[in-house]
Formats: sequence, C-alpha cells, structure tokens
Amino acid sequence: MSMLNRSFVAAVCIAFLVGCGEKESPEARAVSPKAERQVSETAIYFQDGVGVDFGVKPTKDSIRESSEGKRSRVLVYEFAQQTPKDIDRAFYKILRAEGYRRKEVASEKFDLNVQYRKKDSQTIRVRYKVRIREGFDKKTVLTIQWRMAE
Repeated sequence: MSMLNRSFVAAVCIAFLVGCGEKESPEARAVSPKAERQVSETAIYFQDGVGVDFGVKPTKDSIRESSEGKRSRVLVYEFAQQTPKDIDRAFYKILRAEGYRRKEVASEKFDLNVQYRKKDSQTIRVRYKVRIREGFDKKTVLTIQWRMAE
C-alpha cells in the first residue's frame, strides 16, 4: 500500500472516529426569546420568555390536562453522560440569572426533584431519574413541567 493510500485510509478512520465520539453537550445554554426562537429546534421557552437549550430534542413533548381543566406542558429528555446534579446546575445557572429561586423537594420516586419559582410566573417543576437498563445502558431522564397560560 502506498504512503498516499495509507494517509487517506488513516484520515478517513480519524474522521469516522471523531464523528462517532460526539456526545451531547454537558451544559444547557440560555437562548434569547426573540433572536433565536425560530432558529433553534432544540430550545424550550417558558411562559415568561426565558429560553433554555440542551442541544438535543426532547424524547417526549406532551400537554396534560388536569381534572380542573388546567393544562401543563411536559418535556422529557434523556442524557447518557450527565448526572442529575450536573444537568440541574447548568439549568439553574440560566434560571437564576432570570430571577428564579430553586427549591429541592423530597421524593422517593425521583433522584432529584426541584421546583423553580419566580414572582408573577408559573412554577417550573424539574424531576430527574437515573435509569439503568439491560446491557448497562445508563441514562439520566429529565422531566420538565409547567402550567400553560389559561
């Protein structure tokens, strides 16, 4: 095999490995409600316009309606590399900058259960559960829920 062919094969292998090694971003980022709302397919926006982008699309996006007729939006994300504390730290960094307060709520069902509150805004409920399946498939499942405007 000539030196040129070896170089080409090595370059293709490196490109393949680099592409396969990509992981989801460990940090959530804030997004501007006006500038990026139409641009980002992965951003979520709360009632007050605060935007958060995890860099991945939710695995589930649904609307729940209570028996009183109040509707809530529920988003579910899965992360393979981050712990609940890591994700929540990045999430809170964004919400704190927008005036939200963080309160952990005891839960036997979830590994971490947090409420974010801000004056004149709906409470954002955030729950984390580490899920382990066969084959050592370990993921952090993040559920975000907030009440929608009437």
